[in-house]
Parts: sequence; structure tokens; C-alpha cells
Amino acid sequence: MPAKNTPANATDALNALLDAAEMMLSARADDMLTDEEWDGLATAVAKGRQVLPRIPTEPDEMLATLKVAKTDRRYAGTGTWATGTIAGHDFCALVFPVHALNRDWELGDSRISKLSLTEQGRSTRVAAFDRGWDLRPTTDIAKRIVDLLSAGLAETVFGK
Repeated sequence: MPAKNTPANATDALNALLDAAEMMLSARADDMLTDEEWDGLATAVAKGRQVLPRIPTEPDEMLATLKVAKTDRRYAGTGTWATGTIAGHDFCALVFPVHALNRDWELGDSRISKLSLTEQGRSTRVAAFDRGWDLRPTTDIAKRIVDLLSAGLAETVFGK
């Protein structure tokens, strides 16, 4: 079973890769590699690969990874900020219990007025909606995630 992408595992993998890189640099300076240096490199690569989780691509699998980590009700208005993860991505969304008066300010029929979607590990923003598209989904997975969040995030946050 692959390791989960937790900060501790990512830090361990990064440290292992850096250790291996240092060994490779010293070996290059000496024009030779020892068995220890080759083993260190092999271990680092194996650890690095374990950290990368498999990102699901089927809607049911993607939805099964949805975790709303935090909801914060806005001080003014009725909206709630929801942050969480889904299918290897972080999201932050401003969700409302009712539809927007101006439908152009809402992502489809979702009750979401703002949404930011970022790839985990790379911190690459792959979609952004702020009462209109700032960045349309840049990958097929980002498009599927936006569709899934649009279809049910408000129900998840407000229970209706």
C-alpha cells in the first residue's frame, strides 16, 4: 500500500533525495560512485515514488476523496468559506445557502460564487472562479473536480 502524502513523508522523501544528490555530487568530484551512494540513490527514488499518491480519475473515486477540512461563516452576508481536498487537489470556495440574485455571479447552478483549485504538491492553480472565470480548468481532472464540486459542495456544506 503506498504511503499517504503527508508532510512528514514528503519531508522524509525530500531529505532522502537531497542526501542522495549530495552523495552523487561528491562521487562526481571523485570520479567514482560507491555501493553506498548507489544504494542511497535507489532508496531515495523509491521513497520519492511512494509519496506520490495515485490520483483517481473516475467521478465516484474522486468524490470518495472529498474532504471538507474547514468551513468558516462570513461575518457579513450568508456565505460560508469551505476549504478541503479532493482527488489530489486543494480547494477553497465561497458557498451560499441560496442561489445568487445575479446568476452570472454563480458557478453554473452551484451556489458557489468563488472557487480556487490547486494541485497538491506542485501548488499549481488549475482553476479559479470569482463571480466569473479567472482561470478555466486547465486539465481534464480539474474540469471533473469543478463539475463535482458544482454539483454537490453546497449540499455538503449546508445539508440541503
